[in-house]
Amino acid sequence: MAHFSSQTIEALVDLVEIKLSYLDVTDREDRLELKRLQHALVELETARRAAVPPRRVPARRATASAAAL
Repeated sequence: MAHFSSQTIEALVDLVEIKLSYLDVTDREDRLELKRLQHALVELETARRAAVPPRRVPARRATASAAAL
């Protein structure tokens, strides 16, 4: 898969979500388009999770005031 910046992935997610919200399914072609867009959204969500690793919270150091408690 191509590598995109997190900003690009966010923009693509927004565009797919907008298209999904406006899609009016009336026939087989529309259903296929709906499935394609839903699949694209899943792929983009996966890419977004891979592009932005979860933050690690540094462990707190004990301070003199905390040790006194």
